[in-house]
Amino acid sequence: PIYHWQCSNHPAAMSALAQFLLNDGRVDAQVVKYVTQTLQLDSVSDFANFWTSAEYEKGVQADIVQKVAGFGDTSSPAAKLQTTRLRAAWKLAQDQASGSRTAAKAPVKEA
Repeated sequence: PIYHWQCSNHPAAMSALAQFLLNDGRVDAQVVKYVTQTLQLDSVSDFANFWTSAEYEKGVQADIVQKVAGFGDTSSPAAKLQTTRLRAAWKLAQDQASGSRTAAKAPVKEA
């Protein structure tokens, strides 16, 4: 039997990555579904490591946004918004994966 807490619509059943993209990245639910179900990425570090820093800007657009129904036209405002949000989420995921959040908060000495 499928219990209430196993239902895919229930927040507790969402992967850490899905929660991260929806809450922190404010990414559209259809895009999140593509990332977690089609690409089968499960964790924030999976997402962070899916592209290199040299390829993520084109990667999120070509590998995800263009392939999600309703966002195929990359010149549309909706597709541009999702691409921008995914790029920001990737950078945030990189920070979390590398633990550079603490380094970023270190005081910078001016010359």
